Amino acid sequence: MRWYASDKARLVGEVWDNPRHRSEILARHDVSEEEFTQWERLFEQGGRRALQAGVLQRYRYHWRSRPPRKPHVDTTKADPPKPSGEC
Repeated sequence: MRWYASDKARLVGEVWDNPRHRSEILARHDVSEEEFTQWERLFEQGGRRALQAGVLQRYRYHWRSRPPRKPHVDTTKADPPKPSGEC
């Protein structure tokens, strides 16, 4: 079965409405716990749009292939250079 973003969102909602039956619901839809957890996390972060295949693929690529980001340095608040006094 092809899972569209709307289907994934509906499944997340179904599990959230019936948390005690989570494993049964996932088994019925043949979705692994790992896959569902990923859908759930994406849905929490960005709603149904985050569950779209292209977004999911970019998300996977982004986090698996990029080195850690360097901390951002705010240069707009730096002190202006002081004059050296030479003419």
